[in-house]
Amino acid sequence: MDDVERFNQPASRREPSWLSALWPGAMHRAVFRALGPVAGSETVLDIGCGIGGLLHAVRRRWPGVHTIGVDPDEKALEAAREKTPDGLFLVGYAEALPLPTTSADIAVSTFSFHLWHDQATALREVARVLRPRGIFVLLEPCMPPWISNLMRWPRFATKQETESLLTAASLRVESSRSQWLLCRTTVARKEERQPQ
Repeated sequence: MDDVERFNQPASRREPSWLSALWPGAMHRAVFRALGPVAGSETVLDIGCGIGGLLHAVRRRWPGVHTIGVDPDEKALEAAREKTPDGLFLVGYAEALPLPTTSADIAVSTFSFHLWHDQATALREVARVLRPRGIFVLLEPCMPPWISNLMRWPRFATKQETESLLTAASLRVESSRSQWLLCRTTVARKEERQPQ
């Protein structure tokens, strides 16, 4: 079973459950705090957008932003298009984003980084599609390996591993903080000039 099939098993139950009703709101608030003030005319890219809850919340908060969601699951994107009909939703993977170079001001990924097959390549793609000084917000579980093993979850990158991958992709880490005990929000900015 691939990641899309595994992720989609509970897709029809994701939004209506009491847990998922609480969890996305907390994730959205964490992303909004990490972003700070947004002018309202930026292009916001959600990598691994799923059914589009974050981009819908972004549009409600900042009505003038342009929203783009990328996800490998067409079925999830159909739900995203229903929520935010004027958003752009594209089938794709983080390792090969289906977007032109320098096409987004802000990129976010919430709880999908650990599913990316090649994180180094994907982060170079994030840097490619971000405009100079663009912001990348990464919200990811930060559980110790023994918890991942016990729960049979994928291994989550450590803070040091994540920061090293971001730096190698020319994304300068501005902040990284743990919250809710088991999650970490990392904010990185694309360097003005990419190394030759």
